[in-house]
Amino acid sequence: RPGAVRARLDRVVSRAPEVMVKVTGRTRDPVHLRAHLDYISRNGEVELTNESGESIQGRDELRALREQMKASQVPNESNKREYLHVLFSMPAGTPEKAMREAVAQFCQEEFANRRYVAAFHDDTDHTHMHVCVGTRDIDRADEPRLSPRKADLFRWRQGFADKLRENGIDAAASERRHRFNHRKPEHPVVRQIRADN
Repeated sequence: RPGAVRARLDRVVSRAPEVMVKVTGRTRDPVHLRAHLDYISRNGEVELTNESGESIQGRDELRALREQMKASQVPNESNKREYLHVLFSMPAGTPEKAMREAVAQFCQEEFANRRYVAAFHDDTDHTHMHVCVGTRDIDRADEPRLSPRKADLFRWRQGFADKLRENGIDAAASERRHRFNHRKPEHPVVRQIRADN
């Protein structure tokens, strides 16, 4: 779509803040799941929000959540990825309400019918949210597991940027080549031939 590409390039030129979406890890067993949930919730001090919009906070609620997630999806031993850890990031100062809304709306569409919890953090150089999302469909065992490729991650970045803009936050999700005007380094032999002529 030429119009969409043009709009993305305009946002790059106008220096709209670039979104970041990346998979930071994967969970195969209950021990790893527990460590990740403890980390993103700061041991129960930071509120988690699940796919139904329910709030989970405090050590007791966190313990109950871990048990629920373990019982529903994480076997004691698995060679499959049961949960993905996805990070959504924007520059510091991005309003919390808009960030939460954008991530929630993105997850409702992209991770429909999968279990997930999200946590908001603003204690680093970037405002960000951690999402721990189940790879299995809640209802259909035959549905392919969530396994994003490079093209999926770019689409996720675009989707997240769209949701931010819908919530009043200027955001861009450009391709790397548009952001950095990349050129492949010239091969030394080619450089020498050009220099000799």
